Amino acid sequence: MFNHLSAALALLPRRLLSSSPRTLPGARRRLLLLLLRMEPAAVRCLPGEPKLTISFRLDGSHRHMLRDQDEPLGTLLTRISHNFVKGRGKAKKCKKNKGQPPVEAPEPAVVKLFYDGDEVAHTVPNSEAWRDGAVLQVGDVKYSVQRNAPALITAELPGSLLAGFPVCPRLEVEFGNLQDCEFIWFKEEASNTNTDTSSEATGEVPGQEVGWTEIGCGRVHVPSNQDIGYRLKLRCTPRDGGRSGSPKELVSVGAVEAGPGVCTFDNRHAYTVKEAEWPSVRVVSYNILADIYAQTELSKNVLYPYCAPYALQLDYRQNLIKKELAGYNADIVCLQEVDKVVFTDSLTPALDAFGLDGVFRVKEKQHEGLATYYRRSKFQLLSRHDIMLSEALTSDPIHSALLEKVSANSALKDKILMRSTALQVSVLEDLNKPGRKVCVANTHLYWHPKGGNVRLVQMGVALKHLSHVINEVAPGAPLVFCGDFNSTPNSGVFQLVSEAVVPQQHPDWSSSGPEESCSMELLSTFPPLLSACSQPAYTNYVGGFHGCLDYIFIQPDSMQVLILVIQVLILVLILVLILVLMLVLILVLILVLMLVLILVLILVLMLVLILVLMLLILVHILIHILVLILVHILVLILVHILVHILVQILVHILVQILVHIVVLILVHILVHILVQILVHILVQILVHIVVLILVHILVHILVHIWSIYWS
Repeated sequence: MFNHLSAALALLPRRLLSSSPRTLPGARRRLLLLLLRMEPAAVRCLPGEPKLTISFRLDGSHRHMLRDQDEPLGTLLTRISHNFVKGRGKAKKCKKNKGQPPVEAPEPAVVKLFYDGDEVAHTVPNSEAWRDGAVLQVGDVKYSVQRNAPALITAELPGSLLAGFPVCPRLEVEFGNLQDCEFIWFKEEASNTNTDTSSEATGEVPGQEVGWTEIGCGRVHVPSNQDIGYRLKLRCTPRDGGRSGSPKELVSVGAVEAGPGVCTFDNRHAYTVKEAEWPSVRVVSYNILADIYAQTELSKNVLYPYCAPYALQLDYRQNLIKKELAGYNADIVCLQEVDKVVFTDSLTPALDAFGLDGVFRVKEKQHEGLATYYRRSKFQLLSRHDIMLSEALTSDPIHSALLEKVSANSALKDKILMRSTALQVSVLEDLNKPGRKVCVANTHLYWHPKGGNVRLVQMGVALKHLSHVINEVAPGAPLVFCGDFNSTPNSGVFQLVSEAVVPQQHPDWSSSGPEESCSMELLSTFPPLLSACSQPAYTNYVGGFHGCLDYIFIQPDSMQVLILVIQVLILVLILVLILVLMLVLILVLILVLMLVLILVLILVLMLVLILVLMLLILVHILIHILVLILVHILVLILVHILVHILVQILVHILVQILVHIVVLILVHILVHILVQILVHILVQILVHIVVLILVHILVHILVHIWSIYWS
């Protein structure tokens, strides 16, 4: 019965494969459903290639055969038959070794290929025989041939998964479209302790999830905090419109880890929730720090000493960078210091999932370079005009005048030519307005703090090249010039771009010392450009330095910086809500005021009555108080008069007493003086008398002595 049914299925017209089961009669629908349940045999056959590949499962093992396209079909079918017999023989030999009774040797399998109900002749070459919709019969097993069916040729999950950060698988589809593919995400259940990442090793059956819980769909998945500690699995089915290929399952190597929580860029994302509406364009410029520079001792100990070692690891930083860039919903993204591997394996798959295509320019003899991404729904890439600035200076005739001036100082010239600084130039066309073009430039100038003269020359070369590209390829196209210019707002580079000229006296010409000085007047080939973000306080903040080094320059005559539409709408909505609330409040206030006025009138009448009564009481009280005051005043006056009289009497008495005392004192003094005088006079008299007596006595004695002497 089964053999007859298989033969009948092999003879089904090919048109059944393109019909929908719901549009077919009952019998045909059942047959088509049986046909659709056949295992697929994928055939890859491209014109111009000498080989084709056939892949299918046979006896539980995967067969992958590489054959010549011009080989007859019969040779390949015979090879499949031999492989089938060989596989059965190994299985029976294994059973014999295990002690089971021997079985007969397997007979050669019937291997045929049918198309549109007819068996394909064995002489037909493989390139013509294996057509889409054919049926391959190997013994009793039927395979539905899918020629150049959508297939995943690259499928990888990131090595590091953080909660709250988007997981963007690296996918590459052949014969299909990533936008048509089906994505289903699963989370490992707590009981699933098997760490083998292959579905064969875990014993999972396709279509039946053992140990896994479906948690989402879509190309990008953002793990939640509930996923921390669990691995993730992605089942991706490649498709191209209505055609589908074999699904592929990817299991993460590690479990989801806790993220850093709220990041500084989350606040900025509040202003970029939606894409900019045409004709507005949102542009982002970002130096994402190449891994080769993040792991140096200078970075760890001088530039980022505050940064934990794990935060400088590439896997960790990539998660933050991808989330930040995706959240800006930018139309043009210019990145500097992009590692080759990061561009191909991380950024491009992630940003591709958010609608961005990118191009890369590596620095000569470096592992990092410049990347420019653009939104494919708004722009298409017309041409690229990347250069290495030092090479262009010496090889392109348009820079001959500048080269001649620089050659005056051989030391400076050699220093400039040693630099591998690149300029990435992409000419894009607006898909919403064909014919309108924009020139997007991206660069990362010389880094040394004392290299202002080198940067001036590099910028001179860049501006000249950009002017030449626009004039030759896209006349009239506006310029958007992004990059890490390693130049502060007071530098010569900024002056050259914003003022279109740098005088020969500018200090940057001798920034690296007199031996490398090269004073010249440098003119820009563009009118003054405008820094779209003005001059932020800093775009670079590291140990020992913070300042503005990165810019997005635009031509103000063809582009202008607009306030975000979202911000305007939010402000308008807020103002409308405020006005409505104010009107409601005013109406409520009017009603309240009317009630208040009525109450006030009643209260006023009551207050008037109360005031009249109070006035009467107050008058009575005031009269009583006045009487008391008058009595008190009279008493005080009388007391004052009496006191005055008493004071006068006392004063008179005191004066009399004082006069008497003074008279007595004067009399006493006079008596004392008189006594003194009398005593003095008496003393004088006595002294005089004594003197006379003594003189008399002396005279007497002398007379006596004289008498005696003469006698």
